[in-house]
Amino acid sequence: MPSSDSRVLNYISFLYLDTVEDVMDFCASVHNREDKVGRPNLIIVDDIGSYIEQLQGPCQDHKVAKLCALLCDAVHCLNNKQGGSCSLLLSCLRPSQRFTSVYWKMGMQVMDIQENPPGEFALSTVQDDSTLEVEFNLRRGVLFLKRFRVTVKGKKGV
Repeated sequence: MPSSDSRVLNYISFLYLDTVEDVMDFCASVHNREDKVGRPNLIIVDDIGSYIEQLQGPCQDHKVAKLCALLCDAVHCLNNKQGGSCSLLLSCLRPSQRFTSVYWKMGMQVMDIQENPPGEFALSTVQDDSTLEVEFNLRRGVLFLKRFRVTVKGKKGV
């Protein structure tokens, strides 16, 4: 396994958005921004359900689709500027807020993360001829990557 280099942290910027309005403003303005935070390679939305709850409207599916459409549009815009290097990762903490069918209709891939034993997590998914496997653990609020593997039709990568 290759050793980690602390210089990689210089390329990571965190942007914490408290409200769904903040997320929507970010999505709407991302195409005009030239700074490092404005042109990310990965957008992670942790606990999308907390943002969905803040949206107004009677239909949950419509609220989910609206927020996902804004996020996907921001990623699409960034990909047009950056040559296709931005991805979107959403997490949903509560099973009651997993709108899997809406995500699939939006063209998103849905993955399930299993915890076994407590504090140890495994994620795996298959898409076309690629498999992604990630193992990580969480200790005192810090996420530690244990294993990351991508396999493409018999080729292995770490």
